[in-house]
Amino acid sequence: MMSLKALACLLLLLAMARDGHAASCGSEVLAQRRVMHDMLADTARHGLRGNHHFSITFLTTAKGVKIPADQRVKYPENMSVILQYEFEHLVVRDDGFEVDLFFRGIRRRVAVPFDAVTSFIDPSSDLRLVFDSGADGQSCGMAI
Repeated sequence: MMSLKALACLLLLLAMARDGHAASCGSEVLAQRRVMHDMLADTARHGLRGNHHFSITFLTTAKGVKIPADQRVKYPENMSVILQYEFEHLVVRDDGFEVDLFFRGIRRRVAVPFDAVTSFIDPSSDLRLVFDSGADGQSCGMAI
């Protein structure tokens, strides 16, 4: 279930957009990115709660994406990662996140700007956010 803080942020961003404070993205996209940011930030601080886990798909070609070279060859355009069991050291910034993931048992660092994310799903709460990122992953060009 969406946290109260995430819901409050969503409502605040929608109100800001209605009053003319939206950036280059639509107000709905800004609000959805804030929800994604807040859910990841909460996970970084407290770990996953209950049955929550996240499926995140992103453009591997977007500016700022850092993935292992062998994964870039395997996933030249899009990559999906699951944050559930095998991840460590999640760090969330205003413009993206970094996390240690395990590929065939080897820990590797992955960095993803929020503008590169094309979908963020939490199956346990039926949350599904889909973003229409441009080919360069810079559809918003802003930090949250």
